[in-house]
Amino acid sequence: MRRLFCRTLARQLGAFAVLVALAIAPAFAQNRYRVTNLVSDGSIPGTKVDPNLVDPWGLAFDPYGYAWVASPASGAITRYDGNGNFQPPVIRTSGPNSGVPVGLAFNGSQNYPTVNASGKTGPSRFMITTEAGSLHGWNGSVDPDTAFQRYASIYIPTYTGIAFSGCCGRQLLYVVWPAWRIIVFESNFRRTTMPEGAFYDAGAEGANLFSYNIQAIGGNLYITYANHDSGRRAIPGAGSGLVNVFTPSGRFIRRIVTGGPLNAPWGMALAPAEFGIHSNRLLVGNTGDGRINVFDPTTGQHHGALLDSAGNPIVIDGLHSLQFGNGVANQSVNTLYFTAGPSNGTRGLYGRIDLIR
Repeated sequence: MRRLFCRTLARQLGAFAVLVALAIAPAFAQNRYRVTNLVSDGSIPGTKVDPNLVDPWGLAFDPYGYAWVASPASGAITRYDGNGNFQPPVIRTSGPNSGVPVGLAFNGSQNYPTVNASGKTGPSRFMITTEAGSLHGWNGSVDPDTAFQRYASIYIPTYTGIAFSGCCGRQLLYVVWPAWRIIVFESNFRRTTMPEGAFYDAGAEGANLFSYNIQAIGGNLYITYANHDSGRRAIPGAGSGLVNVFTPSGRFIRRIVTGGPLNAPWGMALAPAEFGIHSNRLLVGNTGDGRINVFDPTTGQHHGALLDSAGNPIVIDGLHSLQFGNGVANQSVNTLYFTAGPSNGTRGLYGRIDLIR
């Protein structure tokens, strides 16, 4: 009797183990991601080579075309399809205080006009921020090779992030100045005054954390913060940084995360519905340690980091932007694209991250 009971129990435990394994397997399979390096400056084997891709930061997609990448170290803006093939021309900024490009944002409206030296004008299809505190607009019909200066700050700050959003019945352009400030522009590039206390977080100021990047997600504006040196350059450090959410009018909604897994966070993206276990979650990339952490976009609950096929956190040296594809030119909406400046920004990399199915 005892022997029969033991055999029965063993069979039941074995069946239970199989059920558990079957239950775990899909979750495991949906929690692994593959990094593919597409383009580099020539320093990374197996990639297409573009000498203009050096320390790339900003990344934005033309909804009907290619990925745009801004490389401040070379002063160039370059375009690629989903396989990393270069799409000419090389675009550069022009103006008395033009500086080198950092942030990029696509503009689908008829606002924010750009104009060339001959007076030809058209809406800026892409807006570019620079390290010299200037804004530049590009329209291929105005000039295919040049983004013309439309605004320049007398304070010469570094504009590290840019985003469009709607507020109060009009389109506004939001620019990050790493000094607890978000500067907002009307459609004619005139700076607008926001309500008292807009985009202000006393906790960030008290911790000496400056605004670093901005991303429009779900009708709100997500802003990352990092420690900076006197030159407004981010200082890496484990547990350093935070992420806040504001309305487009600048009203504070919530703190997503403080410290913890953050390390000078810059890139942000909301995962689509088909991105495995991390679907519909907020991805935050660290410039400090190259990891991509995952959070609930509402509650801020931490869901770990993106993992590679071996179950280790993905680490991309010099990680900057994160953006999902646009569904054209072999740029899947379920593929996460990134820019990075490895080796302390002396090299360049553009690549993709896909769910392993």
